[in-house]
Amino acid sequence: KYSYVAGGCNLFCASNMKYSLRDWEYGYNGGTPLQSVTLIDTCLEKKKTFECHPSADKVFDKIQQIWTDTISETEKTEVSSSTKSEVLEPRTLVQIQPVALGDNIGAMAVIEKYRKVTGKKITVTSNFANIFQKSYPELEIIQRDKDKIEFFPTDGYWQLGNSKFTESIITTYKFDVPLLNGFAKDFEIDDISDITLKVDNPGKQRPIKGKYVCLGVHSTSQCKYWNFPGGWDEICKYFRKKNITPVCVEKYESFGIEGNFNQLPTKALKKIGMPFDDVINYISHAELFIGVSSGLSWLAQSLGVPTVIISNVTSKDNEYLNDKTLRIYDESVCHGCFHKYPFNPGDWLWCPVYRNDNDRRFICSKAITPENVIEKIENFVQNIKVNNINIVEGESNQINMLINYSINNIQDTLTINLDKETL
Repeated sequence: KYSYVAGGCNLFCASNMKYSLRDWEYGYNGGTPLQSVTLIDTCLEKKKTFECHPSADKVFDKIQQIWTDTISETEKTEVSSSTKSEVLEPRTLVQIQPVALGDNIGAMAVIEKYRKVTGKKITVTSNFANIFQKSYPELEIIQRDKDKIEFFPTDGYWQLGNSKFTESIITTYKFDVPLLNGFAKDFEIDDISDITLKVDNPGKQRPIKGKYVCLGVHSTSQCKYWNFPGGWDEICKYFRKKNITPVCVEKYESFGIEGNFNQLPTKALKKIGMPFDDVINYISHAELFIGVSSGLSWLAQSLGVPTVIISNVTSKDNEYLNDKTLRIYDESVCHGCFHKYPFNPGDWLWCPVYRNDNDRRFICSKAITPENVIEKIENFVQNIKVNNINIVEGESNQINMLINYSINNIQDTLTINLDKETL
């Protein structure tokens, strides 16, 4: 089972009595173990190198000899033909490990930049492959787990279905840094300032004739909710008074755990459990999207819709920020725990500082009042950077704000009436 590869020098210092060293096998014929042998870090024969060590070529020749002697003639034929025919084209397989919508949207934007910078041919596995096909035509995007990924270390490649890859990258979510920066680390990208989010827009007709805003209320942990009691109902009342319909596009009417379910606001139009294409369509035609730190907020941003994100458990720079995004937070209270403490996804009521204090639990978002949100939204709508803004004073002491913006090259008009006294 063992083969010895000799070196060039005839002296074997560790067993030569000239140097008073012993290498008798432990317990064999009364022998004793090799003891108190000083580490030899220079050649005892004053040679420049340890000539007794075999060269790399000798080692590889020995390995080849052993390989040749042990495999059968049939195996040699198969290996020989396989080795000659397998010259793989360089191709990279990127696996997006997180399954969440927002994580996949962010990761795809980073991967696209990586492709542009390196020029590599890339295949991506994503949990939401179907919403990226048109947006990233230079990437091959495959639904995650559609086929099993196998690694062949002997041949040095990864295989997915019938495709083989010479490189594999698994990109993961990093809790200690903003979302996009975390994914960028996996690709050694330092500058993400030019990254834009994209998803496919189905291009369906506007689902509601009148003006409406979309709301994203639910999330995957209670700490990510806007936990101000009745906050969403107040937002809905505000928009109803402006003849703007608040629309909830959610998978569930209520979500949470026993004793702590979150309900959708009663004043909202509830579009529950729609096909995902319809969810995208509703958001894409909305005048505004208001949500929390969740996938629907990332989706709205990807569609070019003005987006308001209410979150204080994540840092103010955790989400994607651009000129059409309003980030509402309050650093005067406990905040940013998502990046400071190990997150426990199994604890729905995870709040590392005030977990057992009912009054102060989730104080990060409880401190954000509906009045704060409404005031910031009004300022945001006035100052949002879009193609053209016309503010005209009309009748009934109202201001008609006409905002023309483009979503996927389709012109749409946002008209929001605001009372002077609220400005």
